[in-house]
Amino acid sequence: LICREVSLSGGGVERYASTLIKNLGDMGHHIDVFAGKWDNSLDRRVTTHRVPIRKGLQSIKMLSFIRNCRQLLRPERRRFDIVCSLTQFYPQDVFRLGGAIWNVLMKRMQPARWRRTLKYLIADGYLLRLYIERKIFQEGNYRHVVAISGMVKRQLIRAYGIPDNDVTVIYNGVDLKRFNKTVKTKWRKKVRDKFRFRDDDIVLLFVGHDFRRKGLEYVIGALEMVDKGVKLLVAGKGDQGHYQRTAIQAGVNDRVVFAGPVEEMEQMYAASDIFVFPTLYDAFGSVGLEAMACGLPVVATKFAGFSELIEDRSNGILLDKPDTESLALSINNLLKDDLRSYLSENGIKTAEKFSARKNAEEMAMVFYKVLNAAPSLLTGSGQVSI
Repeated sequence: LICREVSLSGGGVERYASTLIKNLGDMGHHIDVFAGKWDNSLDRRVTTHRVPIRKGLQSIKMLSFIRNCRQLLRPERRRFDIVCSLTQFYPQDVFRLGGAIWNVLMKRMQPARWRRTLKYLIADGYLLRLYIERKIFQEGNYRHVVAISGMVKRQLIRAYGIPDNDVTVIYNGVDLKRFNKTVKTKWRKKVRDKFRFRDDDIVLLFVGHDFRRKGLEYVIGALEMVDKGVKLLVAGKGDQGHYQRTAIQAGVNDRVVFAGPVEEMEQMYAASDIFVFPTLYDAFGSVGLEAMACGLPVVATKFAGFSELIEDRSNGILLDKPDTESLALSINNLLKDDLRSYLSENGIKTAEKFSARKNAEEMAMVFYKVLNAAPSLLTGSGQVSI
């Protein structure tokens, strides 16, 4: 398995890598991890290979990771049944597209072509990302692709003309032992006291490492239009100063708390009452599934792959687009206890269908499919070396 970073306090890909590795290990598979860095969450049963990453510009980091990973992998390649990458890298057997398709994301974030072109020319790593993405999906650089939502699969086929049969959709899973409704009993009072929330406050939770793309401005704007007893807890990494100034200008600064990057995310869900995800674009959005598992009603846009699991006003609320007014209206509706309880109960049932273990099993089936052999023929024990 190839991933630049494995970490429970990182973004979606980094956290996913940690969980996938553990579950594949529990299933009896032998795993070698090629990564630039990892934290203590990395399963100790795996064999690790540290990939040197040069310091400097983002483009230098990307190129050095690919080059050095290839060099480390080359003499080891014959030991593995499958080489699977969770990050931008080629060639490989299975590529899991766990983030945005870069050219689709750029068009979404920069609709004007001239602005998009300018961004490619002046922003470090942007043009290189597009180049690497094109190389990944060239014939001969992959054997199969895993997309984390139907939305991503459709966009991938349109963008690069990949055959439909070459792509399997596997939704992200959630660790139900860690994320479940019991977290409120364990952590709610302690965390709310820490952030000085009152018992009768309704706390919105926003999570993300890219505040602009995830739509934080819409949440702050919505605070102006909802009851003053509604507070906002922001977990993640971004331009905190900019959004603090935005909150001050909106007159809601005293109702917004920035928690910064958080490793124990279950504590954030425990302290909150409503999860808001007004993203402009997200390939999936595992935090939404985690929030559901912990019993939080979810408000999300249709621009998240995760939204494919939501039935509007049955197990969550779907917004056609990220905008302040629609978000504020949804929050005001969720101030009613009965609606919050109804969406919470159905959300938990939905999340329970998408466990991290199920995700790992589906990934393993893709590996078997690529190998085109019955599991018992691979190593004699039904185990795959990854």
